[in-house]
Amino acid sequence: MKRWKLSLLVVCLLAAMICLSGCSSYCNHSFGAWKIKHAPTCTETGLRVRKCTKCKMPLEQTLEKLDHEFGDWAVVTAPTCNAPGLEARTCSGCGAKEECELSQLSHQFGAWTVAQASTCIAEGKETRTCSGCGAKEER
Repeated sequence: MKRWKLSLLVVCLLAAMICLSGCSSYCNHSFGAWKIKHAPTCTETGLRVRKCTKCKMPLEQTLEKLDHEFGDWAVVTAPTCNAPGLEARTCSGCGAKEECELSQLSHQFGAWTVAQASTCIAEGKETRTCSGCGAKEER
């Protein structure tokens, strides 16, 4: 009687091992079409799945993140002769921003004008003014 119980236990264990091992070694898989489970975005990877038409075993594949969909560059702060400027653009998918510094401008000085005429005992002075910021130079 004890042999009968032992034989039954062995048969049950073998059946359980076969069931738990899946069918990958026993099935000549024939996978169906891919179905998107989670579409990728510019912030998250996606996932697609397809199943064996015979045993229903799933096969998953990760889909890479998409590139950001940035709009056109727009000037946030115009550059001047005292400070650089800033331009930015925004991703329409997630709102991420990219910024780029714009080079500081050069002074735009006007013509030299006589501020003080020269004399025989003193040198004169000339000045010019930047039209952008009002900075003055003397010579």
